Amino acid sequence: MFGSDASPSENRNSASLHSNNPKIASCVHLSGITLALGYQRDSEAWIAEAHEEFSFTKDPFDFAVVLHHSTIREVLCRNVQRTIELADRLIAFAAEQGFGQFRAQAHIYRGWAHALTVDPRTGCDEIVGGIEAYKRSGANLNLSLYESLLAEALAACRAYVESAESLDKALRWATHTTESTCGFAAEIHRLTARVIIDQTSPVDPVALRHLHLAIEVARRQKGLAFEARATVDLADRLMAAGRNDEAKDYVSAVNARILPEHSGADIDAIRRLAHRP
Repeated sequence: MFGSDASPSENRNSASLHSNNPKIASCVHLSGITLALGYQRDSEAWIAEAHEEFSFTKDPFDFAVVLHHSTIREVLCRNVQRTIELADRLIAFAAEQGFGQFRAQAHIYRGWAHALTVDPRTGCDEIVGGIEAYKRSGANLNLSLYESLLAEALAACRAYVESAESLDKALRWATHTTESTCGFAAEIHRLTARVIIDQTSPVDPVALRHLHLAIEVARRQKGLAFEARATVDLADRLMAAGRNDEAKDYVSAVNARILPEHSGADIDAIRRLAHRP
């Protein structure tokens, strides 16, 4: 089901999935950076510019790169329906072009989205198959992200032990590679907190500690969007326990650094909480 044979063009680029076109590579890189920084509109604009550049180059590998980054961007924004739409396109295009690595990654993204919206078990199976095919291609970039997506899908199946194991793998991989510097590193701690809370209570001390770690990691990396997301989760837990003043303090600390040009669902969620009576 999952193709794993990379084409010669893909093998040249499998370590980093950089486009053969320097402008496209720059655009997708800047899209990711601006997304983490909390500038979602700018992130969308950079992806749009990458698509426009492809219209001139017509290089199939360039298109696969742009489509892949468009898909992963929707994953990071947690837009599951859009993730499914883009992953479907990437799977079809990668199969047509023989880009096994991109096809495997698209199955991971689609499996995650299906697990959250359609059928958790089928989604988990698709993620596992995608990860196995991805590894067979010789690639290992973003494994902390992929293990985290699998963990969230497993939690949707209430397979909490396996979910915790995947999150532990993700954390260890991020710690021992440069992925510890990626914006998604904070998400590993946030997802760990959610898995713990699903099994215990909204104010489980271990879960709250992971939310604090998520905020600290995101802040250190200047990932305002991820910091906002973790802060909203923390504030929700604290307010559920009647600790409203404490929750407001955390929200205010983030809201104070939000500028008018910042945008995105996580930024908007902080703004709403900050203005709640």
